[in-house]
Amino acid sequence: MENKKAKKTVKAKKEVKKEVKKIVKEEPKKVVKKETKEEPKKEVKKEVKEKTSIFKKINKGIVISVVCGLLLGSLATYIIIPKRVAKLKSGEEVAIKVGKYNITADDVYNDLKEKYATSAIFDLVDKTYLESIYDITEEDEKNIKSNADYYYSQYEQYYSKSKEDFLKENGFYSEEKFIEYLRLDYLRSRYYTDYLKKQIKDSEVSSYYKDNVFAPFDVEHILVKITSTVTDEQAKEKAQAILDDIKNGLSFNDAKTKYKSDIIAESFEINYRSSLESSFFNSALEMEANTTSTSLVKTSYGYHIIYKKDVKEMPKEEDIKDDIKTLLSEKLQSNSDYSYEKVLIEMRNEANMDIQDDLIKSEYKKYTKSVKNSEE
Repeated sequence: MENKKAKKTVKAKKEVKKEVKKIVKEEPKKVVKKETKEEPKKEVKKEVKEKTSIFKKINKGIVISVVCGLLLGSLATYIIIPKRVAKLKSGEEVAIKVGKYNITADDVYNDLKEKYATSAIFDLVDKTYLESIYDITEEDEKNIKSNADYYYSQYEQYYSKSKEDFLKENGFYSEEKFIEYLRLDYLRSRYYTDYLKKQIKDSEVSSYYKDNVFAPFDVEHILVKITSTVTDEQAKEKAQAILDDIKNGLSFNDAKTKYKSDIIAESFEINYRSSLESSFFNSALEMEANTTSTSLVKTSYGYHIIYKKDVKEMPKEEDIKDDIKTLLSEKLQSNSDYSYEKVLIEMRNEANMDIQDDLIKSEYKKYTKSVKNSEE
């Protein structure tokens, strides 16, 4: 949307970001052991992103596009299907009377077109095109419903309000309208992901494979954690005592048993997708198979002793090609040429969208120009 409406939307987004920060701050338990599980950082970021993405998008500044779409549809029906209302000599139907003055249905409809045309286009065109190229599976529907339920629970948690309150206050006439909104959001995101992956060349995949992919391996580690009651110095001293015992002949498994009340011990796989603190990742990668680290490894959580197990078979490039494309495409999201808005504009061109209404066409051109200018 343009001008004043766009400013309101930006303001609404800023307000919602404050709520997102609250959510992230209040989920510390999920990130406590992020270096002790396979790809913990990535998984945590993914979870926070999935659970807060709705908060970023569902606010009164953005949901108004849904409401406006409904209004435009209703008024289109009002104009097309004759009602038993007063008519002017010109044949125009009177929608509102203000004293001796008349506001016709055409006046209202044209005003709405000028203000909300792009929002209506986004919903109607995108839905039509995306549903023609994608099937939504039963599993997809379950995930969409799960997202809706999560949002209701967050709304209740942070605002002490019910699902019905959420729907009403965000402009949804029914739960189904909200589900439709999430379904369209899912389809747009799916298209965006696929579009970015198509931009990745095979040569880029091969280069990434050569430089970053290695044979995966399992590790075990002993962590003496730094806590509010265990200082850095105390954790280091305890970890060093354990390592000294291992060097003097105590097995790694026996060390886990002997010091079980003082440590965290876990096993996991490390592969090219693992998102671990660099000190832990690099130390494990450089170790020989079936060996224990000869010195302590420090991370933000404390001090580790690593045991590296057998190295597994190297994955073939063709088997992980799609996965590598996904990784590389994620980096394109920070490139302004591949912003979410620009890709969706490209999608509408791909769909051969041809706007017949001059006013709507003009408003859409203004929108596309504003997207281009804002990202240059």
